[in-house]
Amino acid sequence: DLFITFFPAGFPLAFSKMKKSAVESYKELVLRDPTIVSRVESVLRTISYIIPGRFAASEELAELLFSLSKMAGFANDSIIREAILSQSQQSLEAATARGPIPTSKKSLLPRLSKRTLLSTLNVLDHVEVFVEMASSRHGERLKWTLIGLMETLRAGCRLALLVRHGSALVAHPPIAVLDRDLLTCETCHRVLGGGVCTHCVPPTLLGSSAAPGVSLPPSAAYTSSPLPALPDESPAVWTCPSCHWTAEQTVAPPPHTHVGRRTARALFTAPSPVRQQSAPCRTCAAQRRRFQRFQTGATALASLPSGPVTRRRLLAELLFILRPLAHLLLRLRLGALAWTPYIVSLALDLISLVLNQTAAMLVGEKREWTRRYQGLLFYLLRSPFYDLFFRDRLLRVLSTLGAVPLVSMIVDALRYYLDVWQKLHTYMWSS
Repeated sequence: DLFITFFPAGFPLAFSKMKKSAVESYKELVLRDPTIVSRVESVLRTISYIIPGRFAASEELAELLFSLSKMAGFANDSIIREAILSQSQQSLEAATARGPIPTSKKSLLPRLSKRTLLSTLNVLDHVEVFVEMASSRHGERLKWTLIGLMETLRAGCRLALLVRHGSALVAHPPIAVLDRDLLTCETCHRVLGGGVCTHCVPPTLLGSSAAPGVSLPPSAAYTSSPLPALPDESPAVWTCPSCHWTAEQTVAPPPHTHVGRRTARALFTAPSPVRQQSAPCRTCAAQRRRFQRFQTGATALASLPSGPVTRRRLLAELLFILRPLAHLLLRLRLGALAWTPYIVSLALDLISLVLNQTAAMLVGEKREWTRRYQGLLFYLLRSPFYDLFFRDRLLRVLSTLGAVPLVSMIVDALRYYLDVWQKLHTYMWSS
């Protein structure tokens, strides 16, 4: 009776409607002015850089704020990506991403979409460090249990992407961060739909298409003026090849060659000031430039294509996927200062890189291979090599640099963070 008094029968439905209305309002805010949410994300990141070391549990709070900023950015990018792909006539993702490879009906892998698997990997990358830092306060058993679950989930997602969707060398981050400046209007900062701002350009004025998925407005609706007339010249008619707007311009004399007074040589030829018939008007040219900016930013909307998955590449990716799990199991069994987990992990990474180095790699795959190759430098900061050989040398170098006045603040922060990073398994050993 008490529950019915405070929560009537229609409360769940009303709460659902309120929740849906709040979500729709937030989406409208993000699409109307993405700069607002970008500022909020920047403030959260800035605070997370300032507060570490100032009070108890400051590291956990800083990592929480940093994770929240990354998750907020990922959610806002998803809203913008969804809106653009739904407004565009041709989905950029469908045009570039490969379809799922044919598999047997008896496959035990779940039938998850590629976007869901990539989103799961993105979320794991954003929250794993905070989960480890927060769980370490409640005992080592809970900490390593959560780390094992996260590594198992990551390996399962990567395995499903490899086997079911044929995605080798998944990029990091799996879903690229959008460049919102290239996807928003320069005037009103709204998200562009197909390269055209329907708020600044009324839909009733949209004319003929100048590029796939974008329509250009007629220049008569704007202040596009022809070149100024010169005296004693007969007027001519110029037509924009895109929107077919006509305007009067002048017929100028032929190009004039300037001759030097002292050398009597031809120095340069002045072009005719008359607008060429193949050149667009100012409005169409501005719309073309805006659409080119939009295309540059929209490349992050689509999943990068993958090359053919041969047996060699399949083996290389399997070694890369299983490497974190193998290291974690050996570390829990032999200890953090044992050499066996370190050597096995390094060997698996090296073999995977060598097997993946083929001429058939695409541009995105080559970039991810380079990132993994550069990631081998992390083995200098990983135990036991760091504790036994590298730590003292690095601290001596930092102490020498700390004597420089302007560099001392950076060196002190780096020296403090080195000890914090060394204790975090997800930060040092995550793939």
